[in-house]
Amino acid sequence: MRSPAVDQDVKDALSELMVFTSEVLGSDGARAKLRHEQNGFALMFGGAGGFLTPNVADVRSPILLALHAAGGCETRAVDLLAEAPDMPSARKMLQIVAQDPVAQARFFIFSMQLFCEH
Repeated sequence: MRSPAVDQDVKDALSELMVFTSEVLGSDGARAKLRHEQNGFALMFGGAGGFLTPNVADVRSPILLALHAAGGCETRAVDLLAEAPDMPSARKMLQIVAQDPVAQARFFIFSMQLFCEH
């Protein structure tokens, strides 16, 4: 794009396309807008001191089994208060997640709410 061989009309059209797509989630225009906002915030408030990314392991959580059982699906009873509850195998947990995506989504929402509140 920065090459002098590219026609100026093409450069102008692509520049305007970036502006028009800045509100389309996942587009190049939206990513450019976010990048500009982040740079502006860094200039105004200073760089981020750190960041935190939650990693919720749904296939290792007894809470997912409780949500799966609450949906009326067959499952074994899991003691949520136990230090190391008796859990199904990793393969079985993956099958449960594949069969019950609603329980997985509810677990994710629940985990994110806990993460943000506490």
